[in-house]
Amino acid sequence: MVDVRAQLGLGRFYAKKLRTAVLFALHERTGDRTALDEAIKAYRSAREAWAAVAEVTTGVYVKDLTFGELWFQRGHWADRLPGIDQDIALLEKRKAGPTAAPVPAATTTVRPVSALIQEVLESRNVPPRA
Repeated sequence: MVDVRAQLGLGRFYAKKLRTAVLFALHERTGDRTALDEAIKAYRSAREAWAAVAEVTTGVYVKDLTFGELWFQRGHWADRLPGIDQDIALLEKRKAGPTAAPVPAATTTVRPVSALIQEVLESRNVPPRA
């Protein structure tokens, strides 16, 4: 059961982190503050999913689980939370700074940024493949 809960949590984390990346890219490309705000919300939600994995695996998995020789291929899920917190703090710092200049209109989409943000945030249930 712990393995399944960990796998579900990791799936949720990476789905939310992908949304974070897309929203942040929209912010960088357009200078839109809402995109940055939503990126921060999505990353906080991703952090919650990661923290849930850390919690459910604590005491079940060893503290230094090794997947390979490199530093990031070992440890415990809880070890990654400070790095995630640093990423979120950097996004917050960016929010406090000046708005980035948007990319010239000739290289941006003709769809409104608000529509793109909404599309990223919408959950879609994809039917299983036969």
